[in-house]
Amino acid sequence: MVDLNYPEENKLFGKFIKALMVVLACLLISRCANPVSPTGGPKDTTPPVILKYAPPLNSRNFSQNKIRITFDEFIKLKDINSQVIISPPMDKTPEFKLRGKSLIIEMTGTLKENTTYNIFFGNSIVDLTENNAFENFQYVFSTGNVIDSLSISGSIYNAFDLVPVKNINVMLYLNINDTIPFDSLPYFVRPYYLTKTDASGNFTFNNLINQPFKLFALNDQNSNMIYDQPSEAIAFLDSLISPVFIQTTIPDSIESDTLVTDNIEKLMSFKSGIKLALFNEADSTQKLIKVALVKKNLLSFFFKRPVTNLIVRPLNLTTDLDWGIQEVNITKDTVNYWLKNIIQDSIIFEISDNNIILDTVKVAAVKKSKDKKQGPGAIDTTLLTIRTELKANHSELYQPFKLIFDYPVTSFNPVKLQLFEHDTIPVEAALFFTDPTKRKFVVDYKWTSATPYKLLIIDSAFFDILNRTNDTLSFTFISKSVEDYGNFFVNVSLPEPETNVIFQLLSGDKVREEFNISGPERLSFIHLTPGDYKLKAIFDSNKNGKWDTGDYYYKIQPEEVQFFSSGITIRANWDIEEDWEL
Repeated sequence: MVDLNYPEENKLFGKFIKALMVVLACLLISRCANPVSPTGGPKDTTPPVILKYAPPLNSRNFSQNKIRITFDEFIKLKDINSQVIISPPMDKTPEFKLRGKSLIIEMTGTLKENTTYNIFFGNSIVDLTENNAFENFQYVFSTGNVIDSLSISGSIYNAFDLVPVKNINVMLYLNINDTIPFDSLPYFVRPYYLTKTDASGNFTFNNLINQPFKLFALNDQNSNMIYDQPSEAIAFLDSLISPVFIQTTIPDSIESDTLVTDNIEKLMSFKSGIKLALFNEADSTQKLIKVALVKKNLLSFFFKRPVTNLIVRPLNLTTDLDWGIQEVNITKDTVNYWLKNIIQDSIIFEISDNNIILDTVKVAAVKKSKDKKQGPGAIDTTLLTIRTELKANHSELYQPFKLIFDYPVTSFNPVKLQLFEHDTIPVEAALFFTDPTKRKFVVDYKWTSATPYKLLIIDSAFFDILNRTNDTLSFTFISKSVEDYGNFFVNVSLPEPETNVIFQLLSGDKVREEFNISGPERLSFIHLTPGDYKLKAIFDSNKNGKWDTGDYYYKIQPEEVQFFSSGITIRANWDIEEDWEL
């Protein structure tokens, strides 16, 4: 305790103590009145937990107009319109409301008699603070005295690369529509039952009635559950499918080994399920998407699908003018024109493909610039740019040395290109362009293993369409050693004689080598750079030398694809040999 009855000479000290006590009291009151949120600690990653259902889950003889589901924490609903699926469809969509920690489902329509309903919430239920989703929750009830207990299971993968696909609508249809052919139902009506694939591409239908179904999968772009857009990927089963009853536990009363074995076999078959290949149908409708002046003198035409017989006709240029150099990309859906001899600001083009006029467009021929000298016909005084594919100053032993130009070359003088071995010994190499646009140039020579080279490019060796030329350049590099490469051999056995199969060796998504065979063969992939590779087999059923997609109308599945099961890791100075029986 502080004695406040101090003598006169200590009054100043007493006043200081009183003031300090007042400040401390205010701080204490302020802290109590304004609690501070705790900081730190682990982040909440746990989804909400259900504490109670009213009526209970899997209720029979359901006659309520309201369902209450209570959670252990506050929740919110996310993307409820696109996430929630009710099977079979109700005549009116229920209303979903939140009351405290409870989700209220109010029935606004009439339920069918003796019907099992499944309300599938997807990932729409999340906690209030961290958006942790209560994934794939389903509330099931029956208006009759039984709960339908049959199931269908399966998985969906991309037909081209076999990668599992998530969040795909998987839909079941009953043949109950008198006006629409059964096979056409996905085009016009919503499904009778619907679920979605999980992150591993798997799906399961539970609580199904004992009826045969049409099975159809859809990457639904507009959330209407109908296949009505060419961009929507699909998968389908060729025949009708009937659900099965799977007892996941064996009752103690069953003593027969045969019954136990039969049930286990059914369970394993159910878990493996149906495998469906997802694909996009080939869209035969061509469309010009846009035309853009990408950079100076480069005009790009973007198309919806690969061009087959493209004609780009300028309408406001002299008919005999050599106005551009065409360059088509590898997928043939983008066509570049490198402009030359253009002296006007814009060009009007008529674009047609396969004798069908697609569009007439007016495009700028000159990039907007603050520099007034950069108008039509201006001379570019910058130097021509030349790139190489050198990595750490090493070049590939079994490939030509490559030069890449940013604009098409109009002329080059081979005398001004000189190749030296060991820096001083001149050697003769083949020099040529590898593309009609003349932007890819090679110096082809039988390189000696692990040997230094120098490529000298004297000034004015190349001129491009902008009339730019190069300065004197020198590239020094060392060829790789024979021991830097590995080889891969595979002995292939085909399932049937005269089966056409395309084999592709892939590095990432890039095809490194390709073989087309129709019988047993030993494939040799030699001089491979160390790294990880995949071997892909395409069953070329129509023998056109490429992978083909499917067609739902004609009931054509996409061509089958397989991958060699084990990974292929190429090591330097190492040979690998494998057998593959398809």
